[in-house]
Amino acid sequence: MAVAHTLRRGLDTLKPMQRAAVIAIMALVLCACVVSDPDVESVGEAVVPAPLDDAVNPSTSLTPTTLITTTVTTSPPTQTETLLNELAARSAQPTRVGLVAHLASRHPEGRTIDLIHQDERLELAVIFAPEHGLTGTADAGELLEDGFESVTGVPVLSLYGARRAPRLDDLAALDVVVYDLQDVGVRAYTYIATLGLVMEAAGRAGVPVVVVDRSNPQGAVVDGPVLADGLESFISPYPIPAAYGLTSGELARMVAKESWIDGTVDLTVIGPTAELNNPWIPPSPNLPTLESTWLYPALVAFEATTLSVGRGTDEPFTVIGGPGVDVDRIMSGKDNRQLLGLDLTATNFVPRSIEGMAKNPKHEGTELRGIHFSTGAPLPEPLRVAVELLDAFMDASPDRAALIDRPDVFDRLIGSPQIREALLADTAPSDIAELWENDVTDFRRLSDTYRN
Repeated sequence: MAVAHTLRRGLDTLKPMQRAAVIAIMALVLCACVVSDPDVESVGEAVVPAPLDDAVNPSTSLTPTTLITTTVTTSPPTQTETLLNELAARSAQPTRVGLVAHLASRHPEGRTIDLIHQDERLELAVIFAPEHGLTGTADAGELLEDGFESVTGVPVLSLYGARRAPRLDDLAALDVVVYDLQDVGVRAYTYIATLGLVMEAAGRAGVPVVVVDRSNPQGAVVDGPVLADGLESFISPYPIPAAYGLTSGELARMVAKESWIDGTVDLTVIGPTAELNNPWIPPSPNLPTLESTWLYPALVAFEATTLSVGRGTDEPFTVIGGPGVDVDRIMSGKDNRQLLGLDLTATNFVPRSIEGMAKNPKHEGTELRGIHFSTGAPLPEPLRVAVELLDAFMDASPDRAALIDRPDVFDRLIGSPQIREALLADTAPSDIAELWENDVTDFRRLSDTYRN
């Protein structure tokens, strides 16, 4: 108190401006003393409150306080997680699931069959198998019977035998149908027909459909004529170009919304889009490699000719050959053709019966002179390549008109009778390719509205 009284008397003797300056200096000194005092336990509590124990039993030492900002990063759900959670939310658990699957129905976490079967929230009630069966070893066109899955014991109903679509009683006890097939981005491939038939049947039964979105091996390539009216079939079902450039989910949305199936369906597409299996898992036995899959849209029309496409060899859909073909003529003229992205090599091959691939291949046991094809990526214009090759092989055959021996199948595979007629008339391939330019332009405009 005496010190304070002395200070007050001293201040009273100063002029107002001097007194204010002294008071300010004294205040700064006092603040510095308080902040530097190690016994003041409240330092920093305005920034980071002390734990309750420290407030009751204060520490004898002071830890410097630092403001720490923590950023929590979370990964987006995988396609598998999204799928399983979507299915689990469909009904009172367990959700009864019907799954359309084949050999390539796999994810980094395992087979789709096992992922659903092992999830306690779900019950895998039935598996539907497309052409070539669940194991992918049945011949093209081979009818399959029902059975049971070897690991889980779940019933397997064939969609390429007595039925092409699930029947109403196949769907009656299900809460949802999952479609998870890897297709190849080509209209002439039966899995996309199975997709539409499954959606149509499920819609009629009032069962929702979930499509697992999978990448198109051809990427976004769009080429070839849109399927002409009257040519619809199980091997070529929709009015889309020969190479259509959509993922399986994008195509499913288009099929449903463009009314290419009867009725409506409750459709959900599960993303993010699955990458192609690496290593490649064949979606069908005669597309054993990614390269054969890239070549498929350019070579599939040769299935309706007298020539072999390599069925019965270790490299199907990478070779073409047949009796009487002047391969040297084709090779000498290859530089004059628009074979964008394609390399050609003359070769000999002998088709043979191969269990699980081709039991009775065309020209079995005959040595054929032909051409081997290779490419390191999807062909940018596969149907332009197709007509160049068809024209070349017709030129090099003894009878140009006889090369296409199944014209009705040829028209369905390539999409239009105009193409066959133009080839028979020896029309220049460049002029033939112009026949589908408008189709491609119009389809690209339409498909843009369905892209992810």
